[in-house]
Amino acid sequence: MHGLTAWLRDKTSLIVLDSCEHVIGAAATLAEAVLKAASSVSILTTSREPLRAEGETLHRLAALDLPSNSVDLTAGDSLRYSAIQLFNERGMAAADSFAFADADVPSAFEICRRSTAFRGRWSWQRHRSACSEFTTWVHTSMTVFKF
Repeated sequence: MHGLTAWLRDKTSLIVLDSCEHVIGAAATLAEAVLKAASSVSILTTSREPLRAEGETLHRLAALDLPSNSVDLTAGDSLRYSAIQLFNERGMAAADSFAFADADVPSAFEICRRSTAFRGRWSWQRHRSACSEFTTWVHTSMTVFKF
């Protein structure tokens, strides 16, 4: 870690640490060391729980909303829900040809439901499973995504 902090000492940068819930202690230690050594570095972390690191400012985000079921929802109707909106936005960002259709609603709903069901019981294996499922769905349904 000394080499990293020495290199960052005179840098101005943003470091993003994503999904820290499975490495809370290590992420907190890294954040504290970097921020003490490099005053022009900022760190943004995502986690389902606080790091409890010195200097941490916590911003809680609301859970994404999802309909109770996808029966009879059109693609347009389902986009009223933030989980499906995010699903659609990520699809559009990943492929110019992405088009969220009525036939995609049940699969998108199920993937979003499984992802939001992990809240409070999150593990790296479940995260990887949900990402793998999304990737599999995308490849079998759209065949245009490149991750």
